[in-house]
Amino acid sequence: MSRSGGAVEQQLLLLLLKEELSREERFEARSLVARFHLPDFLHLARHHFLVPWLCGRGDRFPELFDPAMREALEAIRRAEAPRALHWTDRLLDLLDRFERAGVRALPYKGPALGRLLYGSPADRPFGDLDILVTPRDLPAAERIARGAGFRRRWALTPRQERAFLRSSSHLELILPGEPPVPLDLHWSPLAEHFSVPFDTEGLLEHSGWMDLGGRRVRAFRREELFLLLSIHCVKHRFERLNWLKDLDRLLRLEGGLDGKGLLEPARRLRVERLLGVCLRVLARGLGTPLTPELERAAAARPAAGI
Repeated sequence: MSRSGGAVEQQLLLLLLKEELSREERFEARSLVARFHLPDFLHLARHHFLVPWLCGRGDRFPELFDPAMREALEAIRRAEAPRALHWTDRLLDLLDRFERAGVRALPYKGPALGRLLYGSPADRPFGDLDILVTPRDLPAAERIARGAGFRRRWALTPRQERAFLRSSSHLELILPGEPPVPLDLHWSPLAEHFSVPFDTEGLLEHSGWMDLGGRRVRAFRREELFLLLSIHCVKHRFERLNWLKDLDRLLRLEGGLDGKGLLEPARRLRVERLLGVCLRVLARGLGTPLTPELERAAAARPAAGI
């Protein structure tokens, strides 16, 4: 009977998250491969959205990936890539529509994060599209999305609508089809009850640019992106390992991150201890290199309850 990912499979997956393995870690990984159950490992890899990453690990550590394991991973990757590319096309179409209407919009997570951190939207699986707009542009953005065929996931009465807009941070829409395309239309990175007062206007005003599918699209500054992803990771209690890998890859990008540009907004938003938790997990679990400034942040006392 399948265990849907036991201790052996989990330990192996954690080891393979690392960019490099020591001699002792390679020995441990070989021992785990000798005892693991391939279907359980594949289930775990898909759950954590790590199949494309593992395909690349097969080239880096060939002694850990026999032909059956390589072919199984590549088969999953080939099957999932067309959906990622189709969803990326839908995202770019929406961004074009927003631009023509004068609506500033910033795609994050999803295809944009895959392009930034792994080189291609298909190399980082994602479950929906995320676009950030200003609160005042939200009505226009929803109308444009509806014009592109998207619909709300559920209908709300006027009273429910008012309560929803006060308590949430995004609308959930979907483009019917096979497969359907889910869209989260954000007017804030976080709902108000998290008490992290992000300035959406400021985020969009000071955003940079990146290439996605041959198109120039808005992008968060690296430091802001790292902070947002860290908050998301802790909010969901490190539920998916690919989120940790995203943070690891972001810190390893050429040019790195500006420590001051990361820590100052973290203090202003009162999430510096939360940030320290993520940095500590990355350093201890994935061997992520930290600058002295970030090492000090990682050593700070963790927030209560984390």
